[in-house]
Amino acid sequence: LRRAVAERDEWCLSRQRVWGVPVPAVHCTTCPAAWLHSAVCRAVATWVEEHGGIDHWDASSVEETLGAAGVPLPPQCPCGEARVLQWGGDVLDVWFDSGVAHFALLGPCADKVDLMLEGLDQFRGWFQASLLCSMVLRGEAPVRSVLVHGFVVDVDGCKLSKSKGTALSVEEAMRMQGPDVLRMWACTTSAGGDSVPVSPDALTALAGEYRKLRRT
Repeated sequence: LRRAVAERDEWCLSRQRVWGVPVPAVHCTTCPAAWLHSAVCRAVATWVEEHGGIDHWDASSVEETLGAAGVPLPPQCPCGEARVLQWGGDVLDVWFDSGVAHFALLGPCADKVDLMLEGLDQFRGWFQASLLCSMVLRGEAPVRSVLVHGFVVDVDGCKLSKSKGTALSVEEAMRMQGPDVLRMWACTTSAGGDSVPVSPDALTALAGEYRKLRRT
């Protein structure tokens, strides 16, 4: 995680998508100028909460939302045109949503959590987003420990794929060797960061070990 953070040179907060949490920036309709202020963010958050959710975002105007909150509108745009303002169309990066999930769950004043558990691909995802958000909001990491697990892959180390015929469902594995062999396979794998291969041949070989264990 330390290496993933050290090697990251930027973090873009905005995305150009039609769904998500809107970035409450006010834009000039004539030029690219935009305003983003903490008072505007607080006004939008209050307005959304009072009006029943983010679905009302598209129905509100800049003047309506900021006027109701008593927030002064931005001054005349440097482009010199009449001040006609609109909300921007960008949304927050979805990793920002994930990064503040623990605050939504536990509250902003709650102590850090004991453990975060996810796959090894989350060093640049949820783990890092949570760390960055918590450092900004509280000045400390949000978690005491991180536990990383690998992924179930085929014998070649590739992810299981239905189109390639390498996918193996839990139900299919139990039909082949029974639930006890599948449980034994799970118990003999590590919860560390290494991916774990699985195949019908591997389960067959493990079934032999399972029968030896039962006869002992």
